[in-house]
Formats: sequence, structure tokens, C-alpha cells
Amino acid sequence: MAETNQTQREEELARREALLAQREAQLEKTPYMLVVGDRDMENGTVSPRHRAAGDLGAMSLADFQAKIRREVDEKLKDSDL
Repeated sequence: MAETNQTQREEELARREALLAQREAQLEKTPYMLVVGDRDMENGTVSPRHRAAGDLGAMSLADFQAKIRREVDEKLKDSDL
């Protein structure tokens, strides 16, 4: 029984730490935070969160990289005008 309580406390602490990290990223205006949970590890995906738009859903790392590359290219193109 004590082991179960310890495990529950550890899981709760991990959840709180994840929420704190998300909140800090939002306050620092970090555009994206990449979350990799157990399900992502099993599926080979990442779950990006955008500061303003929130959870973008699970996607492959390659898809996320392509998304960021498009956004950067777009911003560079717009800044050249």
C-alpha cells in the first residue's frame, strides 16, 4: 500500500512539474514547447504546444520540423519586403 501511495505522489509531482514548465514557457513567450509523453514515446511522435494556439496534437518530429521551417521561411520572406 505504501508503494502505491509513493507512486501516486510521484505521478502527481511529475504532472505538476509539467504544468509549471508549460506555464513558464507561456510567460516567457516561448513560441513552442515540445512535449514528449509516454504515448509519444510509444508512437514515435511529439506533441507541440504553441504559446497562443495551445496543443497542436501529436505529429512526427519531421512534420514539426517542416512546420517550423515553413514559419521561419515565411517570416524571413516577409522581412525582406
